[in-house]
Order: sequence, then structure tokens, then C-alpha cells
Amino acid sequence: MAIVSQKIAEHDEPVENSRDRKKTKKHQGGDEKTTLFLEWVYGILLFGIPFFFLGVTDDLFDLNKQTLLFAGTLIASIVYGVHIVSTQSVRIRGSFLTLTLLLLAIVWCVASFLSLYPYVSFVGLEGHASTSFATLGSLIILIIISTNVFTEKHVVHLVRVLIGTTTLLSVSGLLQIFGVFILPGEITKTGLMYPGGLINGVGLNAALGLVLAIAEIVRLAMKGRHALSVLQILLSLFTGLQLITLIVFDDWALWTSVAASLGFMLLFLYVKASDERKISWLVLPSFALVFSLTMLAVDVPKVVAPLQAPQLSLSTSFAITLKALQERPLFGYGPGNFGVAYTQFRPNKISVWPKELDNENIGKIWAERFLQSGSQLMTKVVGVGLIGFGALILLFVTLAFKAIRWLVQKKDGDDYALYLGVVGSMITLGVLGAIKPIDFSFTFFLWMLIGFFSILSARSLVLIKGQHSNRFVILSSLVLFTIISISLVGVMFASVRYAADVTFRSATSKDRALSVKIQAGEQVSEQELNDLLSTLERAVKMDPYNHRYPKALAQALVYKTSSLATNTNGGQENIVSVRALATNAATLSQQVVALNPRDARNMQNFADTLQAVFPFVENGYGLTQQAYAETLKLDPQNPSVHTAFAKFYLSAYLILVRQQESLEKKEEKNQAKEEASKALAETERLLREAIALKADYPEAYFHLGTLFAMQDNKKEAIKNFDTALEYNFRLIPLRAADEVLFYNLGLNFEALKQQDKAQTAYKLASSIQPKYYVALWRSALLDKEQGNDEASIATLKKILDYDPQNKTVQDKIKEFENKSGSHAEETE
Repeated sequence: MAIVSQKIAEHDEPVENSRDRKKTKKHQGGDEKTTLFLEWVYGILLFGIPFFFLGVTDDLFDLNKQTLLFAGTLIASIVYGVHIVSTQSVRIRGSFLTLTLLLLAIVWCVASFLSLYPYVSFVGLEGHASTSFATLGSLIILIIISTNVFTEKHVVHLVRVLIGTTTLLSVSGLLQIFGVFILPGEITKTGLMYPGGLINGVGLNAALGLVLAIAEIVRLAMKGRHALSVLQILLSLFTGLQLITLIVFDDWALWTSVAASLGFMLLFLYVKASDERKISWLVLPSFALVFSLTMLAVDVPKVVAPLQAPQLSLSTSFAITLKALQERPLFGYGPGNFGVAYTQFRPNKISVWPKELDNENIGKIWAERFLQSGSQLMTKVVGVGLIGFGALILLFVTLAFKAIRWLVQKKDGDDYALYLGVVGSMITLGVLGAIKPIDFSFTFFLWMLIGFFSILSARSLVLIKGQHSNRFVILSSLVLFTIISISLVGVMFASVRYAADVTFRSATSKDRALSVKIQAGEQVSEQELNDLLSTLERAVKMDPYNHRYPKALAQALVYKTSSLATNTNGGQENIVSVRALATNAATLSQQVVALNPRDARNMQNFADTLQAVFPFVENGYGLTQQAYAETLKLDPQNPSVHTAFAKFYLSAYLILVRQQESLEKKEEKNQAKEEASKALAETERLLREAIALKADYPEAYFHLGTLFAMQDNKKEAIKNFDTALEYNFRLIPLRAADEVLFYNLGLNFEALKQQDKAQTAYKLASSIQPKYYVALWRSALLDKEQGNDEASIATLKKILDYDPQNKTVQDKIKEFENKSGSHAEETE
């Protein structure tokens, strides 16, 4: 055993006799048909995963890719089983790298089991499919299969597929900036924007594609091709395209990753390359490296400014990660649960005005609850803790050790450049993962590169071997059916979840349509609402562990509750129905909290639901107070939570005032009056706290103005309404202004006889949302009241541009035109 170990240490391959070499050759080649089929499966995955998503919900972007991965793993497992039977042998090749992969899978499984929300950790939700245990398991199965079937030749083919994929993404991304979409459906319009905007969707691909293309050009040159081939010309064009893409999506992280990987590759190429070939081999990577360093050092004015999604800075991400590890150091919060750590440890500075920060506060970013940090690595650390982080570091240390040892020992040749290109690409994605959030596609690419590395390097150790024996039959059957069973369960689960999310997508579309109608002031029929409810109920039944479905259903029940509550024709039947619906909505929201009690979003949803229905729920007042108090504990730095709590007390005050008027006994009246005063005091306290957290929070000023208006303090009311109008106006360029807030400000200004300010608010509301009919309607009536007949009629006609069949507006226009004509005759 010591002698074998010594030979393994000295050489990548042990000495074999002629018979062993024939067996090895047979094993490496395998059955040509199954090997070719497997290569096609991997190629389709490499090409399809970046593009396989629909523009439906955020979660479906990653869910579609995950489903394709599960299906590909199942097919690959079946073909691998056929391959075992056709070659009549089982040889699981591997090394310490294989063991580190398996160790990582075990740690990931334990961290998922101990997670705050195990469902999201095992299967992935809300953009976290790439960190889920199910995804990791599928990727490891693919790596093990590829390591034992593919050879260097197959790696060359798959690397070229990856170059083609990244090139197509660059082309589509550049065209998308100018409004040209070359891919069908909603693929580029939505998918490339998620989660980090076009920079993540295209820029990271360009960085990866640039390194791969340069390595492939060097490989062809080292192969001894003096004349340029068509492939080399194409690769040169690809390289130029990727450079142009990186210039357009100029970002320090992209240039850093490219410079790091090219610098590593150049170091080994310079040392290993023969003197007569050094110049021709090193020109292109040297130019790309110098160019990357120049772009990193020089701030070049951008000709095009692509949209970017906001993300946390690395400093904030690091601070949150440290605090999360202090609370749960060993296995973390569980994969996919960074959002819980963020809400608990978010810094105060998140709530300040954008000009006081560099990149952290765009629009309403202070109200967001980030589900991932500014670094994919730190997101994973929060998810799997120090033990999981240690397993991840062990994997990459093993990769680095094997790569450097091989690069130092191996003589130059075209396979040397291939190996170097794979390692350089891993460095590119590794650096990006350390300093950027990375989505499912990039996680998949990184693991496939690890698989390529494993194919090129894992030649030394045979873990399992069997041939023409009972042991072979038993072992191969066990391996085959285990892998296929796991893959099949994954595909079946993904299919159910996929169907549930498609159903939820349908409900979301219906909900958006109803929201537009409600916002436009149109009446929503009971049939439309019942259709929405039944669709959401189907989604909940299909997948009861996904917290988004019952949350949406609860909100729909709340709307139906309010709709029935305002219908005075139903009598006692309505009251019974309202109470039943309100109780169902509250119960559903409570079930959502039970799925993940530490998620502040779920707790606030419970509180908001109770706020909307608390008069119809037994002990609703106390339950709502308790729910908001729990939400504040989970997310104390979020001013929107304080404001929502204040709105509850404001609603409670109005109800208590009405109760006070209906009560006859003096003691009961005094008690109701005292509770109403406490509610007002709590409202003001919470709003002041919200403003202290965010001094430019328009909604807090609006509700504070409403509070003073109720107390007949006109001066303070107008002052706060003016402030709300100003700060909401500032958010228009950031596309974060709230048109509903403008509309409500208009109503309050009208009540306070501030017609000019009311008109300004209505016009701002309709400028943000042209189909906001109620804002246009109020603006038209205000114009008429001020004697501006032409402006009034013109504003009403804007409603007809979007809703030409609106009889009410048509009648009002005729009325105003007739009055205007009569007035003109009287004047004559």
C-alpha cells in the first residue's frame, strides 16, 4: 500500500501493464453511444440553464433552472446506468476532491435540517435555489458521473459550448440595452435583470467567456497551428465581443476577477512556455490583463448606463455576517435564510437619504429586506455557519493544491492550456462569488468547471471496481437505482412545486389586473374575486410549505372582507360572512408565521392582516398589538414597521371615537375616551420614531399630518402634508414615488381648503400612473370648481383614452360641456 501511495504521489497515473492499459482505454472511452448522449445532456444543460426561465415570478426564474437541472440529472443517471451495463464494469474514479465534495454535501444537509426554515434550505425559494441542498446534490451527482465517463476530449467540447453560451448572452444583453430582444418571450426582458440587474446577467458571463476564449486560443496555438484556423478567428471575435461587453457594463468586480484569473494564467504560461513560442502565446492574455488593470484603475465615463438592482455593500454584508455567526456559529441560519439575519442586524445607516451613502440606498431600499448579501460567499456563510464554511474552504484548498501541483509538474502542451483555462475560469467565478451576489446560472457554471477540473485531474485513485461478478451486479444495481431514485424524487417534487408556482403565477396575474381596476376606481365583481381566491387556494393545496402562497391568499381574503363590510345591503348575512372571512385571513397569516417565525416579513403580514380585519376578529385589537410588537422586535430599524403600527392605532382611534358616541353609560364613555387618547399618543410616538429612523420618510409625515388634522391643528397638518409632498416628489426620479400617497395628499389638501396644493398632488399622481382614474377625476372636478372648464373637460377625456366605454365620465363631459355652452350664451 505504501508503494502504491508513493507512485500516486510521484505521478498522476500509476504504472500499468498492457492489459491494464487496454482496460483503462476501454473504460475511458466507454460505450461511444452512451458517452455521446451524456455529452449532449451536459451540453444542453450548459446552454439551456442560463436561458431557461419564464417572466412570471421572481422565484420561477431559478425554479425553472432548477427543474431543468433535476431533469438533466435524472437523464444523466439513467444513461450512466446504461453505460455501466454496456461496459460491464463499475469504476468510481476520484480523489480527495471527491471526498471533500461528499463532505460538503453532508454538512449542507445538516445545516438544512437545522435551518430556521428547512423548506427553503432543502429546495430553495425566492432566488435561493442555487444554495439549496437539492441543487447541490444534483450537481455533485453530475460531477461524479462526468468524472467517470468523460475524458479530456469531452471537456474541450463542453468548454466550447460554454464559450458559445456566454457569447450569446453578451450579444442579447448588449442588444437589450437598446431595446432589441432576440430571444423569445420574456427571457431577456426579465431573466437577465435578476437578481443583480444586467451586470449580473451579462457582465459576469462576459468575464467568464473572456477567460475561457483566451485560454482556448492559447490551447490551439500550443497545439502547433501556425496558420489561423476558422475556430481561432471566431474565438478572437468572441474575445473582442466579451471585452466590449465588459466595457459597457463597467464594474470594478468584473475587472478584478478577469485580472486575477489572467494574471494567474500568465504566470504559469510564462514559466512553462518554450522560448520560441512565448511571444505568440502571451500576447493576447497580456493585452487583456493590462487592459483590465487599466479599466480597474481609470474611471472611464460610461456611454451607456444599464439598469442595476440595488445590493448591500461588502462592509455591511460583513458586519451582518459576523453578528449572524455570533448567534448561530456552527451551522448558521440555514441556506436561503440570509434575509432573517439582515432584518435582525441591519445597520441604522440603511434608513438615511441616498446622498449620504455610496450605493446602498436607492429609492426605497431602506424598506427592503435583502435576501442575499453583497457577496455570494458571505450569503453562504450565514446559511451554513463555520462548519459549512470550513467544508467549503477545504474544497477550494483541495482544488488549489491539486491545480498548482499539476501545473508545476506537468510539461507544456495543448492539454496544459485547457487545464489552465478551466482553473482560470474557476478563479474568475470564485473572485466574483466573494465580492458579488451570483445567481443560479453562475453557481451551475462554477460547479461544472469543478467537474471539468475533476475529469482532467482525477486519474489516480479507483475507489470502487467490479467486473463480470456477483459483486459487480449488486454494486452496479445499487449505484444505479439509488441515483435514479434520488433524481426521480427530485424531478417529481420539482414538477409539483413547478405546477404550484405556475398556478400562483396565474393568481398573481389576476391580482395585478384587479389591482389596476381598484386603483383606477373601477368596481371589482364578486366573480373576479372568487376566481382569484380559488386559484390561490389551489396553489396552497399543491405546496402547503411555501410561505408565499397562504400569504397572498390571506391578502385576497382581506380584500373580500373589506368589500363585504362596505356592502350595507347584505344585512346580518354579510356580518356573519365578514367575520368568517376575517377569521380565515387571520388564521392563514398565522400559519405563514408558523412556517418561519423568525422572518419579519411573515410576522408583519400577520400584523397587517389583523390590522385590516381586527374589528371582526375576537380579541383582534390585542392580537394586532402583539403582532406588531413582535414585528418590531424582529426588524427594529425599519421605519415602515413603525408607520404600519401607527396606522393601526389611528384606525383604532377612529373606531373608539365611534364607539364612544354610541355608548350610554358614563363610565364606558370615559373608558373609551381614555383608550382613544392612548391610541392617539401611541400613533404620534410611533410616527416620530419612524421619522427619527428616516428623516425623509414621506408616508410617516402624511400620517402625522392626518393625526393633526383629526385634532383640528390645521397649521401642523398642512406643514406635515407639505413635507410628505416634497419628499415623495424627490423619489420620482428614482422611480420610487407613491402615486397613492399623492392622491391621498390631494384629498387632505382639499379638505383643508388648499386647492392649489391638492391639484398639484393629483397631477403628480396621474403623471406617475396615467391610468389612475380617480386622481384624474378629482383633478377634473377641482378644475371645474375653480372655473377652469376647458382643463376640466380635457382631463376627463384623458380617462376616456384608457377607458373609452366609461359611461360616468362620458355623462360628466356632456354635463360640463352643456354648462360651459350655457355660460357662454349668458355672457354674450
